[in-house]
Amino acid sequence: MVVTMPRLSYWILPILASLIWLATLLTLLLYWLFHEDRVHYISMADHQRIAFISDVGASTLKPLFVTACALTMLLLDVSLVADRWLRHRGRHGGVDIAERV
Repeated sequence: MVVTMPRLSYWILPILASLIWLATLLTLLLYWLFHEDRVHYISMADHQRIAFISDVGASTLKPLFVTACALTMLLLDVSLVADRWLRHRGRHGGVDIAERV
């Protein structure tokens, strides 16, 4: 009996990257809203009411911000490489015979 691993489809990669990025943005925003009680950072203008996400990430949540950015970048890069490889192999849905060189 041969056991095969299910293959991960390539379209999962950008969706996973976007979900990780969305979770990161929501975490940083909710942390600033509820845990820090909308603190006014030094880098914010006097009339600015909403902090930049990078300011929140740079203040106390550096490990989360850096890890999520790196993971999102890695998954998006892998999805671009997978897209290029699928186009090269002729397995991508948008490849026409006239487009192949």
